[in-house]
Amino acid sequence: MISNLDDLRKVAVKHILRQGLADYLLRHSLCRPWVASTHLDEMAWTDFKSLFFNFPKLRAQLDGWVNRNTLSTPLDPGEETVAFLAAACHEILHVLWLHKYRGKDKSRDEWQAACEYAINIELYKIFGMNWIEHLNVMYPPQGLIDTLNRANLPPTTDNIYQALLERPAYINCPTASSIVKCGFCDRTHQEDPTEETEERDPLDMVRVLHQLPPEAAEREDILKFLTAQQTPAQKVPWEMLLLGGIEDAITQEQSWARPSRRNDLLPGWRHEKLLSFVWILDVSPSISDEMKQSFMNTLQAGINLYHDAQHRVIFFADSIEADIVVSSGTNLSHMEIPSGCGTDLTDVWKILEQDLPEYALVLTDLELGAVPKPSYTKVVWGIVGDYRCFDPDYGVKIVLK
Repeated sequence: MISNLDDLRKVAVKHILRQGLADYLLRHSLCRPWVASTHLDEMAWTDFKSLFFNFPKLRAQLDGWVNRNTLSTPLDPGEETVAFLAAACHEILHVLWLHKYRGKDKSRDEWQAACEYAINIELYKIFGMNWIEHLNVMYPPQGLIDTLNRANLPPTTDNIYQALLERPAYINCPTASSIVKCGFCDRTHQEDPTEETEERDPLDMVRVLHQLPPEAAEREDILKFLTAQQTPAQKVPWEMLLLGGIEDAITQEQSWARPSRRNDLLPGWRHEKLLSFVWILDVSPSISDEMKQSFMNTLQAGINLYHDAQHRVIFFADSIEADIVVSSGTNLSHMEIPSGCGTDLTDVWKILEQDLPEYALVLTDLELGAVPKPSYTKVVWGIVGDYRCFDPDYGVKIVLK
């Protein structure tokens, strides 16, 4: 019998290891903190950060079903387990389907019912109908389902919401007064003084799409919501774009052992240790002081990001102006940036062929003569300005404006 968080966690982990139904939902739910609470008169709820379970309420609902149906024996343990797992899956679907954000400016009652109906239809496909009856939660009347089927519409939250706007009677089915409603959408309309006032990063919300199965009908509605958001264009420093390009260019592998630093619902990328990574910085006259400083800012960010590596830095103009090694903890803010005349990578390329580093990042405006593809080193080009004379046909090219 499940009566506390430890019991529920153990059951969820066993379900995942056995690759049971809805295992992907349970994996995502376990990535959020679980809290046992009787603070609200609800069986389970979420604040979009944690999942809360009211075990006395859950047990009372299950016992109440036995009493309502005048059964002489309690529920089968397997049926109870399904009910608890479905409750966890229900709350994480509120999170994965962005109900908190998509409900903005929606009619409150219709949106609340649409969220409940859409989630429980999805979980009905996985767990069947029994758990819905046992917990006495909301499920759409047949008339609403028939309306969607006649229009050939999948039962997504948005489609159900539109149908409820046209037929609000479907919100209040005959037994609605006795049905337990989830208060998730009620709470999204309440001001939380402890919550950050700024909107969630749209890029974080886009990553939700990667967490849903490819066949999930809700994906299209989420995508429409994200693309319809009227947010002003934000200027992203090209140092950030460049570092993102470096991450994409470098050999990587995913690991669930360490969550993503951007989204704790995703596995982290495990990078190769860049023990032979060379930064090649153009300090010729065509590179302005502002660009040179941006070069150094990018280098500083790279040192901080790849803190387990030593970084060799080569400044070049018509030849090599400086060749240094920097490591984790180095502060470059007071470093004097060298300069020179002309632009030529010939001497630098000799070093690449001699020392064979794995990767080289060349920050330049490409106002220089052609150099051949290195025999071993992989090159990432960070290209600035409008003075390009050489257009390399190898390596990863990142245009920085």
